[in-house]
Amino acid sequence: TRAGITDISQKSGFLRFVLDEFSLERFTALCARRDYAGRVKLDANAAKPCLVLKLQSGKHILDTARALVKAWSETEF
Repeated sequence: TRAGITDISQKSGFLRFVLDEFSLERFTALCARRDYAGRVKLDANAAKPCLVLKLQSGKHILDTARALVKAWSETEF
């Protein structure tokens, strides 16, 4: 996608977003957003860079995934 996310999966209350390439600037900008502060982290142990987002109870998973993809694409530098 334009956002550079190649795969999205869900497991145990988390969404995992596989990235084409990692950008520290984009990651920092995403973490600074109020709706993602304390909920998003980088999985440094993965074969490809991955963002991991903790799901919020009561929120629709597909809407949550779309919102993160949109937020990530808006943080392009």
